[in-house]
Amino acid sequence: SSTANNNPSLGLSTTMDEENQRSVTTPAITPPASSSGNTQSRRRRVAYRSLFHFHASTADTSLISSTDRAKLLYIPESVTIPVHVQWAIRILSRLIDEEYPQRVREAILTNIACVPLFLKSLLLVNEGDTMVELLNVSLVKHTVVDKRSINVWLCAMLTGPREVKMRAVTFMKLLSQMTLDDLAATSKSPDRYSDEEIERFVTLHEDTFNAVYVMPGIVPAVLGL
Repeated sequence: SSTANNNPSLGLSTTMDEENQRSVTTPAITPPASSSGNTQSRRRRVAYRSLFHFHASTADTSLISSTDRAKLLYIPESVTIPVHVQWAIRILSRLIDEEYPQRVREAILTNIACVPLFLKSLLLVNEGDTMVELLNVSLVKHTVVDKRSINVWLCAMLTGPREVKMRAVTFMKLLSQMTLDDLAATSKSPDRYSDEEIERFVTLHEDTFNAVYVMPGIVPAVLGL
């Protein structure tokens, strides 16, 4: 199981994902000398990984955060989420749902969306029931439609082990099926269905879809499922 370290920027704990990635380097992958059927499968993986080296155009550079490639592509074997972190996520969700000024909501979402690998860590939580429960809280739903939370870790998950692939597919379904009602259903704000909120949701949704669309390696990663 993983251990947790304090995150001074939020007062939360980070998972083993973030703790161990500093020492992780992207392994060199070479096709085996054998001509067996596994050779073709290994070569296909090389093709996917080669697309993650960020030879991106200027339009794509916004997708590349300060987190290095090893951290983005690293898939840990075990991820747990401490109880106090779950509590913090629920408290922040409650603040978003209450009738607080929009600047409070945006301040919370900006800080959470900028936490490296926040969504990736949630999607990799060992306990499936815990993951599903957290994906249904307001804070995480808002983060799903925030392009700042998306990066090529999604491609790494789509080309990972079977269980990891299924978690990535779960995320893509959640993003595709997300509606304004999913964000507003638990909100107590009288303006939750206002024209401004509708326009905000449409813009966020489109921007996140575009971030996935221009992501290096996303097409071959999906085709390889």
